Amino acid sequence: MLFLSLIPIILVAISYHCHRRHQTILMSSSPTQNAQLQEVADLLLTIFETLAELRYVDPESIVRGPHDLSHLQDLYTEHNLDPSIRHLYTLLPYIDSSQTEARDFFHGGTFFDPTDEGDVEQGRNPYYAILEGDDFEAEDGPYMRPWYTVLSNLGNHQSVILYDAKMHRIWIVDQECWSSTDPGLRPAWRKVIGDESERSDWGDDGSEAGYQDVEEDDTSSHGSSEFWSPDDAGEEPVNELEQLREETAEGIDFNEGFEILDENDRQEARDAAMSKNGNSFEHIECRDAGDVLRDINRYYRELKEMPAGGEYNHEEWDLGKEILKPLYLKNGWPDRFDGDAFEVDQIRAYAVARARYHAEEPLRQVECNTGWERHCDNDIVRHKKELADAKDLDEEWTARFAIWQAEQRKIRNLEELKEKQATAERLCPGGIAQKEEDLPLWELERLESEKSHGTKTDVERYDGETEKVFLSRQRRRRHKAVIYTRALEAAKADAERLCPGRSFQDIKALPMGPQSTMERIEHTRSWMESSRKEAERVRQWAEEVPEEAVKTRELVQEWIGRHEGHMERNREEIERLEKWRGEHGDGE
Repeated sequence: MLFLSLIPIILVAISYHCHRRHQTILMSSSPTQNAQLQEVADLLLTIFETLAELRYVDPESIVRGPHDLSHLQDLYTEHNLDPSIRHLYTLLPYIDSSQTEARDFFHGGTFFDPTDEGDVEQGRNPYYAILEGDDFEAEDGPYMRPWYTVLSNLGNHQSVILYDAKMHRIWIVDQECWSSTDPGLRPAWRKVIGDESERSDWGDDGSEAGYQDVEEDDTSSHGSSEFWSPDDAGEEPVNELEQLREETAEGIDFNEGFEILDENDRQEARDAAMSKNGNSFEHIECRDAGDVLRDINRYYRELKEMPAGGEYNHEEWDLGKEILKPLYLKNGWPDRFDGDAFEVDQIRAYAVARARYHAEEPLRQVECNTGWERHCDNDIVRHKKELADAKDLDEEWTARFAIWQAEQRKIRNLEELKEKQATAERLCPGGIAQKEEDLPLWELERLESEKSHGTKTDVERYDGETEKVFLSRQRRRRHKAVIYTRALEAAKADAERLCPGRSFQDIKALPMGPQSTMERIEHTRSWMESSRKEAERVRQWAEEVPEEAVKTRELVQEWIGRHEGHMERNREEIERLEKWRGEHGDGE
């Protein structure tokens, strides 16, 4: 009983200890830096809220600061994190991946969660470099200084947003080209996204060593000339950071002592500033953090950048800017945006895109077999050279086997090519896969083919899944079903109006939708028969191989064994499918 009575006191003590630790971290930073860190957190939150408005991120997935991260202090100490970064992590908003399907972030990155140990760990080596030692200036040394952090994770070899808490600057660096993809620094990137605004006039005299010669525009927000409309000018409240900037800027001539450099001078300065540490990104151009984050938000709000676009979010978010931007504008973005109507149109647009891809499949098959024919010819030439260069009996017969295989592939490929050319001419006469007047029927058929999945409202609970996560998946699934049903109804109405008295069956086209179980069985049987015939052909050819060509005979037996293995796996798959068909019928 005594212990139970002490629990409230213990909890208060723990809370007080965490509060004191946070206050200690906070007090170790200057008022200016604290304001800068808060600015980063606030602007990142603004970006997440914009992505929620765009119907990409679920609003419920946005977790706002401050966070109690006392349980991560040992990890921070292990990685020697600066107090400024520790404090920033308590402020940063993040996207709870269990509450949304959104994964991709800006320029192919992914969302960073400062409360996740794995993200924090990977954030100390975001580019997966091979690090040696702890000297930041050494070759192959570390590159994330204690006061640096990521604001996005690496996706699939694209860009990471990197923040420097000391200088309050941001790099956006691509892993493969190892240069900036910040549109505010690259005219080529601004052209890609259609941004005509001026480049930010903020430079880094430490690593970039170049200063932008831009005209001042008194009507624009610093570094974000297109973000605020003229009607909003003068109405934005001045935050603490802006007040500090104004106080410290009084009496300073910002042009004093600055030399205007041309691009060659800038490049020379950047080259001179490069560290011998090949992992370092400090020579790459960067900008004021506030300007970068405001611009990212502006790019999204002005539809210059689209949500997703990375490795993980596909289907409706794979449509591309040329399709998504008109859909946003059609549905009233940004001032009178109907998000549900946008999602309906997005599903319909995706159905149209998938139907087009399906219709073009016969043409792709012809193109594919044509390419294989070239590969077969190249292989034959290469293996004939190997035969001419053979130094012993095994090398000679191994080359003969390779030539024979390439010739057999060419024969089979030519037979298939003739069949596929005939199919393409029948389904896509003159290379035209779809007629304009048939498009509503294609869209409707695609939506109908996915109806059982698209309108499904029930979700199964996973083992170990929490109530919160399960309810979130259920909520998203039910919302998607409502949207899908609306899309299907709208597509039906358009098909009836634009194609009266006609159906998809009136179009010469490949069947759309998943294969039935019986179709899968027949398809697997055809593969099994192909493997059987191939194994038999190899056995017949092997009779010509001399006994002395031991390695070649072993190679041939391996090849036969491989096809026999394919046959066995196909046989097992057929048994499994037949059992399923007996229990569930001939469904998908």
